[in-house]
Amino acid sequence: MEKSKKVYKIALIFSVFLVLGGVIGLSFTYLIYPSLLASYGGGERFYLDYYNDFTINFPFITNTRLTLKIEANNTIQIYIDEINVYNGTKYEIIIEPKNSVLIKFKSECRVEGRFTARQEIPWVMKFGSYGLLCIGIISTGLSVLLFIRSKKKILLE
Repeated sequence: MEKSKKVYKIALIFSVFLVLGGVIGLSFTYLIYPSLLASYGGGERFYLDYYNDFTINFPFITNTRLTLKIEANNTIQIYIDEINVYNGTKYEIIIEPKNSVLIKFKSECRVEGRFTARQEIPWVMKFGSYGLLCIGIISTGLSVLLFIRSKKKILLE
């Protein structure tokens, strides 16, 4: 019986690691992955000043849907592919997948701002993380039940 107790303990430990893997996977999927963008990370500060002629360009090539939130401390003109789409201090845009866009910020005076970018999470990552977590929870439950059942057998003998 000692051998089966060890097997149940190993199964329980393995199951707990599956649960931890699922939690870590979900954390990465929802907290870190959306902000992983080539060249820019999760966002970038920008400065419009005399040294850049109060203009700055940001090219984007997307593989997934991308949400950009732009905030500035003064009024800026926002151009998308050389078309003026907005004049103001806050703006949000969604760039569709498999698209390339040139975003330009322009101003008449000094401006300090920031844009944050978040990409859409692929369904495969969501499914994998939730799947790992569910398998871990189910196997943990089964391991606990089998361990308790083996203890009851030992007590009855």
